[in-house]
Amino acid sequence: MSESYLIETDREAAGVVVREGRRFRFLSASRRFWALEGAFYRTPHEAERAARALLATRLADGIAF
Repeated sequence: MSESYLIETDREAAGVVVREGRRFRFLSASRRFWALEGAFYRTPHEAERAARALLATRLADGIAF
């Protein structure tokens, strides 16, 4: 049975993480989070922090797609 978690920011679903061994692989839910596609994280919380940080950076830079 696979273990997966939805990763959300305050604004939207960023993607899901799926357990692969001792790590979690990020699968993006929208183009906005493609930069994280395929990245591995130790925990779902770590992936959520990465998604929030990416979104904050993009919003600060005025990138809204």
